Amino acid sequence: MFESAVQLDPRQELRFVPRRFCFVRVDDGKQSVLGEIVNISLAGLAFRYIPGFPKNSLLPLPHKSYSLDLFQSGAASSLSDLKAWVVYDDAQNNAFSFLDWPPRQCGLAFHCLSQQHKDLLRSFIESARS
Repeated sequence: MFESAVQLDPRQELRFVPRRFCFVRVDDGKQSVLGEIVNISLAGLAFRYIPGFPKNSLLPLPHKSYSLDLFQSGAASSLSDLKAWVVYDDAQNNAFSFLDWPPRQCGLAFHCLSQQHKDLLRSFIESARS
């Protein structure tokens, strides 16, 4: 279920803001990081994460390609092995002053998606909206 559709910047695709929790796992083959999806489209997604959680987790690097897994809470819908580039990775305001690292927000652009991945991604977004 997604709360609303938002057009950000002059992008080709509408980005949808999730109403329930949706997560992404970003993996480089050695390390990974888990974050909450902030918005998603057929072109990419943005997510928030806490660096160093779990300990020694991945810190996404701009212009590097990563493998992604997407999950929805309370749903059987998930997607594996998507490829994406890091577009940006910025520190956010630290509302949790007890954390050593401020939370960050990262933007990813999907690439090398097969037609099957595009169909599965459409289905993932659609199932999250219903």
